[in-house]
Amino acid sequence: MKIRLISVMVALLCLLLLVVTAAAETFTCGDYRYILLEDDSAEIISYAGKAAELEIPQELEGHIVTSLGEDAFAECSGLVSVTIPDGVDSIGSGAFYKCSNLISVKIPEGVISIGALAFSECSSLKEVAIPSGLSRLENGLFFKCESLKEIAIPNNVTEIGDRVFYKCHNLHDTTIPNDVTRIGDYAFFECETLTNVFIPNRVTYIGNYAFNKCSNIMELNISNGVINIGNYAFQSCNSLESIIIPGSVNSIGERSFGDCHKLRSITMSEGIAIIGIEAFIDCPVTSIVIPDSVTDIGMYAFYSCEKMNSITLPENLSIIENGVFRDCERLKDVVIPDSVTEIRTWAFQYCYNLKSVTIPETVTVIGREAFDSCPNLTITVTRGSYAVQYCKENYLSYTYAE
Repeated sequence: MKIRLISVMVALLCLLLLVVTAAAETFTCGDYRYILLEDDSAEIISYAGKAAELEIPQELEGHIVTSLGEDAFAECSGLVSVTIPDGVDSIGSGAFYKCSNLISVKIPEGVISIGALAFSECSSLKEVAIPSGLSRLENGLFFKCESLKEIAIPNNVTEIGDRVFYKCHNLHDTTIPNDVTRIGDYAFFECETLTNVFIPNRVTYIGNYAFNKCSNIMELNISNGVINIGNYAFQSCNSLESIIIPGSVNSIGERSFGDCHKLRSITMSEGIAIIGIEAFIDCPVTSIVIPDSVTDIGMYAFYSCEKMNSITLPENLSIIENGVFRDCERLKDVVIPDSVTEIRTWAFQYCYNLKSVTIPETVTVIGREAFDSCPNLTITVTRGSYAVQYCKENYLSYTYAE
């Protein structure tokens, strides 16, 4: 029994070695190394030539070229232009990674798969047409393609992966197709010349840092369908002047519109539930009405909105978080809704022009220095409430509600 078991194991081991040996077999044809796929077509796995203008052959030793393998042409710094032949349907991950002098690539319509980082750090790339058969733009596809100015994303694309156009500093013209449902993290990070962005209504997710530091976006349209706006998604979009956030949005991420130094108008629709930490920090918005559907406003959400003179708080808010209106120097009057039970530390600190705050009797906790450095403030309170005790202990001016 033991001998038979050993014989079977040896046979299996030999078979495995044969499979590995067959899979590892490579062939050389001129400047190309390739392997054979199951259908007897060729996949190019490396290129050793020095051509500037390269036309990849349709066949290698009688085998049709159908695939460009992972890293096949990576760091071929002499390449200036590449023509990929008809018959190729797959371009592997990193296939043209860091071809720093590559200016143009012609990709046939038959290509249905392009791997992650395929053209990453092709810093001279200016001309490339994405084939219409692609359904997803993989992660880092055009990462740091700094010379890319415009690109047409095919209508079949449903997902834009992470870092697809990361630091494409000269990308000024692209349209997000109607069938896209997800825009990945850092997808358009630091695309500094992008001016207009329309988010179609099938998009449900805008990733973290997706349009961060797109400093020339002047017009932004978010369609009703987006559920989550990621953390830092539109931070430092310094040309953006107004934004309408639809009611389909459940969560506005951390610092998602922070440091947008021209953002003067913010309209939030009923349906939004969460405003993240520092979501609108350091924006010059003058007034804002927060819909009653909002139940959570994160710490420092409106910190240093120095031009804000009016704020309407939602009726379902229970906590006014730390520093949420700190340094809102022009804020004058605030009515805190009956739903609020706690006002936390530094909530209204340094609101130098704050004259009137009405605190309901439902508030039972007020944090340290919540109204510090508000020299013109008189707080309206209910007799016998915790707010009365707090005002007395902190030497704050107060009056009783009628």
